[in-house]
Amino acid sequence: MAKNRRILAMLIAVAVFVVMMFSTTYIACHGDHDCHGEDCPICHVIDFCSKTLKSFCFAAISAAIGIAYTYIARVRLVGQLQRAVKTSLVTLKVKLSN
Repeated sequence: MAKNRRILAMLIAVAVFVVMMFSTTYIACHGDHDCHGEDCPICHVIDFCSKTLKSFCFAAISAAIGIAYTYIARVRLVGQLQRAVKTSLVTLKVKLSN
């Protein structure tokens, strides 16, 4: 099951990479075309490609923010746990007498 998930994740990553590369290449190649007016099919495809790239960028930024937030929360939690473990009666130098 884990192997299937890994393969699926790899296929999705490759598909996203291919879509981004083809969108960028199409915009770069047809960016300075002779426009035929309002219903220009090349302009519609360029608009679609730019919207696709913007949505991928937004998703990447959202994922990066989520990962950073998770990492910061984890570092804080580990720091608090380490401080909680380090404080004992011996470390606080409390006299233990009955």
